[in-house]
Amino acid sequence: MKMRRLSSSNCSGGRYALRRLSRSLVMAASLLVVALSLSVVATSHSGNEVLISALITASLFDVKTRKRLERKRPVQLALPMPGVPKKPKAARRGPKPGPRGLVRHRAREASSPLHPLHVVMRSKFRSLRSQFVFPTLRKALADATRARADFRITQFSVQGDHVHLLVEADSKQALSRGMQGLAIRIARQVNRLVSRSGKLWADRFFSRALSSPRSVRNALAYVLNNFKKHRAAGAAQIDPYSSAPYFAGFRELRGKPPWDLPCSRRLPLTPQGVPPPAFDDEVPILEACTWLARVGWRKAGLVAIAEGPI
Repeated sequence: MKMRRLSSSNCSGGRYALRRLSRSLVMAASLLVVALSLSVVATSHSGNEVLISALITASLFDVKTRKRLERKRPVQLALPMPGVPKKPKAARRGPKPGPRGLVRHRAREASSPLHPLHVVMRSKFRSLRSQFVFPTLRKALADATRARADFRITQFSVQGDHVHLLVEADSKQALSRGMQGLAIRIARQVNRLVSRSGKLWADRFFSRALSSPRSVRNALAYVLNNFKKHRAAGAAQIDPYSSAPYFAGFRELRGKPPWDLPCSRRLPLTPQGVPPPAFDDEVPILEACTWLARVGWRKAGLVAIAEGPI
């Protein structure tokens, strides 16, 4: 004959009923002690003393019994069962969300006159890439690149709140002086244009030396096609807010700049409405002097118009 196993709920219910029964018995015993004490009082001469002693005895008995019985109810602990291990979360690629960190104030590396540099300038003013502000900024770039013989801007790209540059400098001091003059020119002219005052740039500029044909080629593709990283763009479009219209290294054009093509063969620009410079002195770039920026990068392959920033 099989024995029926009691569940934990049945056992706990039986314990609770037993505890209530014991409490009832205690109360009955206390009342019985009080009744006996009163009967003794009725038959004795010293009734007050006997009554007081009986009440004290009954109360002490009741308190001790309640403390012993009214203990904490035992809690049944849960038995941890081994579960299925969770898969580790995949590592998040790219920068962490949140405000972008500032460029550290460290001594810059000595720049070689043989290596071009990729420079990034971040602005507090968020409308650099507009038909109203861009011509003024382009004029400031043209003035800065012709102001010094030891500092040249070879390519550029203007986005909403930052500017990408490919520059050449003969020394570390030439780079610092050239970038300082460029930042001041852009800040003064843009603030005057939009009736603004105060600091324009959010941080000191970031620079990275490009020491190989592959790195220069990737930097060219990143700067000229950087607008595709921030907004949707077609496959056969170039950015008029950059030096792409003057760039003679697109694979589809066989080394000819888009501005030199006939109007019927020019590729569509995005967005429309940015007129080209009226004079040669307003073109914001100069021809590269270093071997890497002039012809060396072509060993790694020409840049495609439909190519995204690497």
